[in-house]
Amino acid sequence: MVPTQHPWPGGVPYVAPLRYALHRIETYSYPKEDVRAHHAYGVRSTISKILINGREVVPGRGTVVLIREAIGF
Repeated sequence: MVPTQHPWPGGVPYVAPLRYALHRIETYSYPKEDVRAHHAYGVRSTISKILINGREVVPGRGTVVLIREAIGF
């Protein structure tokens, strides 16, 4: 099995516990992305997928790459 890698922009802020992280998405990141998408594409944005990586049962099965560069919100 080939490991899956997810380049994940915006992985800079670490927020715990989970409810604060989800609140940050809804109140900080989403409004900024909604404005950007509306200006760029003429459509509103939605929150449709959220990756929550707790732990992996099989070592090496999946990899998430966090980018230290501020390229997202």
